[in-house]
Amino acid sequence: MDFKLLIGMVSVLALTACVKPDNKEQVAERARIEGQEQAEAQFQKQMSEKDALVERAREEGKAQAEEEMKVQIANQAQLVERARVEGRAQAEEELRIQNGSLSSKAGKMEQDLQRRQMFYTAASGTYEGSIRTEQGDFNIRVTLISNLPAYPVDRVRQLEEITSDINNVYFNAQIVQWSPENNLSAVGCRVNNVRPDLINGVITIASTECPNLYILKISNARATASTSGAGSKSVAKQIYSGKVKSVSSLVGEVRPTTNASVYELFANRSRN
Repeated sequence: MDFKLLIGMVSVLALTACVKPDNKEQVAERARIEGQEQAEAQFQKQMSEKDALVERAREEGKAQAEEEMKVQIANQAQLVERARVEGRAQAEEELRIQNGSLSSKAGKMEQDLQRRQMFYTAASGTYEGSIRTEQGDFNIRVTLISNLPAYPVDRVRQLEEITSDINNVYFNAQIVQWSPENNLSAVGCRVNNVRPDLINGVITIASTECPNLYILKISNARATASTSGAGSKSVAKQIYSGKVKSVSSLVGEVRPTTNASVYELFANRSRN
């Protein structure tokens, strides 16, 4: 009980003791009512102060929560931005590595295509010579034309472009043979898509349109009846190293489909 309230009650009791007997009950009732009113007022004051404290605490808690939320949002935004920047940097680095890898691969493929083109360029041309048979020698003319001449490239090409060139470079060949005594006796054929053995320097021409199978070896020396084509692999290496720019001759074999004979062939590059 509040100390002031206790003093008031004591005062009332003392006053009651001094009054007349018939007024004691009125005084006591008045004191009780006043004490109750004072207690109720004090309680209301406490409750009011309590509500104010609760409201203040609520407002402060709300403000603190909002401030913490703002901090969390700011931190989250920073994390998102950091992740975005790091992700972009990582993607750019991966793209740079990928582009570097593709560029390196494209460079190697261009070198491979260039080596192939060196062979096709060196071997392209017209060769004239003879085929030695039991019935005597026959004249022969072999013409080799690359379907995809080499051309300069001043840019990094797509892999698909380079791959297409590698897969589609070949010789178109024409072979004509005739008796030296009669030019009108000539027979021949044309064969497309002739792909040589680039390592061993061997060009094989076979087609249903040709009555014969031709196995030709490149040479950098003038061909004669006694010339061997065993050095064709060496000539191919010299082409790739740049030492040989043009094939001088073709030597090899002719294998007819009408008999089991194998005829020797030699032909030198024509000056025309």
